[in-house]
Amino acid sequence: MLPLALGLSGDPSFCAPMAVAVIGGLITSTLLSLLVAPAAFTYVDDAGHWVGRMGGSCGSCGSCGSSRGSGRGARKAPSNKRRPREGGGDGVLIN
Repeated sequence: MLPLALGLSGDPSFCAPMAVAVIGGLITSTLLSLLVAPAAFTYVDDAGHWVGRMGGSCGSCGSCGSSRGSGRGARKAPSNKRRPREGGGDGVLIN
């Protein structure tokens, strides 16, 4: 596309604007997907945590006292309790 945009091949009056549009679209979509979308997600997620702290719980994680994860199919945090072996001995670490 770069030779077409620079007018080095073909009819520059016909292909150059199309090549410039394609190159601009590629650059724009790359910037949007790699920089803008993650930054926007971070801001929205932080705003959700802030609203959750102001109103009680945000419902998005367990770090701010939310109730998410307590429903069906939720995994419990591993417990580091020791269960005694049959026949004595120290104990086996179970999860």
